[in-house]
Amino acid sequence: MFSNDGNFINVRFAWLQTKRFSLCGFCLSSAHEFVAVWKDCPAKPRTFVPTAIDLGDWAQIAPLFDQLETRVGQAKSVADLEKWLLDWSELNAALDEEASRRNIAMTCHTDDAEAEQAYLHFIENVEPQLKPRQFELEKLYVAHPQRKQLPKARMNL
Repeated sequence: MFSNDGNFINVRFAWLQTKRFSLCGFCLSSAHEFVAVWKDCPAKPRTFVPTAIDLGDWAQIAPLFDQLETRVGQAKSVADLEKWLLDWSELNAALDEEASRRNIAMTCHTDDAEAEQAYLHFIENVEPQLKPRQFELEKLYVAHPQRKQLPKARMNL
């Protein structure tokens, strides 16, 4: 939602994370500073993506894709496949959040060369490597023998 009140623009963002909504609000002042509107935004702890990972470093991200590619072949039950899907979803959410944070930092601080470089690094060095890895996981998922056994209502199939 955008409303322009002279020098004040109110911007609200909502993030959908695995199995829950986490609503976080921010105000963007004329000085381009984010101020939290809702302070206690509960976050579900990650179970697959390490909390200390640098999601701007492909060398740290690639092993997570390697693990997912290996584990999908080992998923022999519906429960195994559901756990794999949750882990893949968590990785996607973490990467989407990282891209969003870098984009917001760059667009809110147009005079900050470091914020611009961080965003460009992600777009130029991480995102291009994500696409083929995501596509490979998509192909493995579609071909998985347990996929048709997933609960249709829960998976929106």
